[in-house]
Amino acid sequence: MEQATIPRPGPKAPRTPSQPPGSRAPGPIQALRYTRDPLGFLTEAQRRHGDIFTITFPYFGRVVYVTHPDLVKQVFTGSPA
Repeated sequence: MEQATIPRPGPKAPRTPSQPPGSRAPGPIQALRYTRDPLGFLTEAQRRHGDIFTITFPYFGRVVYVTHPDLVKQVFTGSPA
C-alpha cells in the first residue's frame, strides 16, 4: 500500500476576503428578516457593512449588494475583464 503525501504550504500570506463583508446569520434567518422589513434590513446591512455587502438567501445563495450610485456606475461601465 502506498502513502500519499501533500506538501505543506509555506508561511501564510495575509488573507484577502474573496467576497465583501456581510451578516454571519444563517440564510433562512436573513430571508425572514428581509421578508418582514426589506428596506430596513438592507439599510441596516449597509450601515453595518458599508456600501458593498453580501446577504445569504436560501435557494439564491450569496448575493452582493452595491448601494452607492458611483460604485454601481463603475460596475456597469467597467471593463468586462
